[in-house]
Amino acid sequence: MDQDLKAVTVAIAAGVAVKDRVAGDEVDGEVVVVSRLMFRYLDLTIHMSRQAMHDLVSALNDKQQSIIITANIDVHSTHVDFSQYGRRILYTPNAGGPSIISEALSAEIMDRILGIRRLFTECEVKYNKAKPNAMTDYACHLSMKGGGGLGVSVTRAMVHHGRLTSKAARRLVTKKAKGILKSTDAVLNCSFQRQVLHIWVPNGTDSAIVRRACSKLSSTLKSNTIFFITTVNMSNVFSA
Repeated sequence: MDQDLKAVTVAIAAGVAVKDRVAGDEVDGEVVVVSRLMFRYLDLTIHMSRQAMHDLVSALNDKQQSIIITANIDVHSTHVDFSQYGRRILYTPNAGGPSIISEALSAEIMDRILGIRRLFTECEVKYNKAKPNAMTDYACHLSMKGGGGLGVSVTRAMVHHGRLTSKAARRLVTKKAKGILKSTDAVLNCSFQRQVLHIWVPNGTDSAIVRRACSKLSSTLKSNTIFFITTVNMSNVFSA
């Protein structure tokens, strides 16, 4: 294979034009061909493996399947051109908390990858008050066939001092996975039967730590949750 990356335009489930990059990665002295997708925009680029995108679409159609997906978000400047869905989260009052940028960017990435046709903000999602619950950050209906409704819980795997540890990652994903089960059981006005746990991380090392933590969850805690771990170079996502 030529040393240069080979790029061809492809179409995926959401109908977005992306670039398919085929590269040779060396593992234990052997070249392993890895096919990657790029969702290119003026403000950011979303990098995913072709296999990850395939697995994500398959999981959306198989309502019982839990899966762990990773991606890398390269923001080209301090300004993101938010769509109507990202802006709704940014400018609509929520239940409180400092992570509004991470939630808005989550909705933006979901829209650009899969296409959103309707979004419920955190305070628009209603719950059965008789049941103990944790709140979902937003819910959405996807444009893609078979996508249906999703609840999305957003969190940030970060530490203010030192490095993220495996213990801290396990504690975070366990807490969030339990909350997802509670909110899915208690929701009243949204039709989602499964959720995405969208986990933002600042670097690849932390992404690997979080991925291992998710993989070690019990099948009961995993349920049919889609774990979406995204590395991003936007510091505002991790601001307190």
